[in-house]
Amino acid sequence: MPEFIEFCSNSLIVGHFVGLDMHFLNKTSRQVLGGTLSNPGIDTMRLARRFKDSGRTDHYGHHDHASSYTLDALAKEFNLPVFKPHDALEDALQTAYLFLYLLKKFRDGGINSLKELYQAGRIRS
Repeated sequence: MPEFIEFCSNSLIVGHFVGLDMHFLNKTSRQVLGGTLSNPGIDTMRLARRFKDSGRTDHYGHHDHASSYTLDALAKEFNLPVFKPHDALEDALQTAYLFLYLLKKFRDGGINSLKELYQAGRIRS
């Protein structure tokens, strides 16, 4: 755990449904080191939800709230490469592709700073 904390340092942590990961990391960190991570985090699931809710409507003008927000479903929906699910490295690659795709879409939509992006996808404590 200390090596992981050192690796993360003060970095921004990006993940898909990353709040769950942070919960388990902080639980272990509390037990092993007596404290928690204070890194800011961006959740690609929150970013995807915000992107999809920002203007996607059906032909009746209704938002599609039945959409799946799994990494696999989002990759297919956005025509991204699809990696093997539930494998740490493959999930990290899938998340990176999704994050870069959403970063471009948000930039095209007027989000131009890390602060604005963080507000769109930050994890909640």
